[in-house]
Order: sequence, then structure tokens, then C-alpha cells
Amino acid sequence: MNNSEIEIIVKKLEKYFIGYKANGNTLKSEAGFEFRFHSSWNNKTTVSGIGGTRYHSIGCSFTKPVEKIAKDIKRRLFPDYRDDFLKTVKSDNEKREFEEKQLLMLEALKESAHAEIKDSYWNSRAMHNKYISANGFEIKQTYSGDYEFTVDCNFSESLKLIGFLNTLKSPK
Repeated sequence: MNNSEIEIIVKKLEKYFIGYKANGNTLKSEAGFEFRFHSSWNNKTTVSGIGGTRYHSIGCSFTKPVEKIAKDIKRRLFPDYRDDFLKTVKSDNEKREFEEKQLLMLEALKESAHAEIKDSYWNSRAMHNKYISANGFEIKQTYSGDYEFTVDCNFSESLKLIGFLNTLKSPK
């Protein structure tokens, strides 16, 4: 089965999946669920759920009536794919929220130190690879089971830091 034949089937399936739009060989919902329809070189036809952490796919004959294809997808593919997709979305949202909070902490440090946020050369996208840099010192965020901050500074800044920390000691 060629791509244009698959696209016709996908367009016909649109009415059986409320909230989904056909686009080429995929059906995609407003919530992000996506089914991709594919025919391999040996004419094996499959439907795959896209966007989960695991691979979700079923073999499905595209020569069946469209109603039967829709029922197969809803019964055999959708339940496991839906659960995995929703877990993935939840995990991604939690990670993004956590990273936003971490960035707010770095922003507060940046403002207090009159410094700038820099990206480590090895991975500029990960939050734990960002650090604060100012004249004579750097504040780095590290992860070893919990996020921690370390301060690297030159000799003169070290003396200032020690002096400041000594003022915080409680009297004996």
C-alpha cells in the first residue's frame, strides 16, 4: 500500500476519532496523541502511537473497513499508549516546572552577585549545567542526589567570603 492510499484511509478515519485531525499519514489530537500509519516494503501495515516513552504499535490490515480499523486502534493500541503518553507528559511537565524553579534560584543569585548566568560547554540545555559567573568567583549548581550550590573563587574573594562567614557565626 502506498502513501497516498494510506492518506486516504487516515482521512476517512478522522470522523471516528473526535478531536483528531488527519495530516498525511498521521492522526493527531489537540491533546498531543498521535497515530502514525505505515506500510513497510513487504506490505506489512502498522499503526503506531507516537510520543510515549515506549514503542506502541499494532499490525492492522488497511484493507479492512474503516470502522473495523478504528475499533482495532481503540481496543488494541490506544489503552496502553494513552497511559504511557500521559505518564510521559506528566513527567515532562514536572521536569520543566522543576527546571523553571531552578532557573529562578539562579536568577536570584545572579541579581545578588551582579553576575551573569553562563552555560557549561558540555550541555547548555540542562539546568544543572548552568552557573553564575562574576569577577573573581563562580557559583555552580551540582547534583548528587540533591541539588547543591558550590562557590569557586579566587584568593581575594575567598578572604572576603571567609570574613563574611565569620560574621555569621554565633557567639560561644
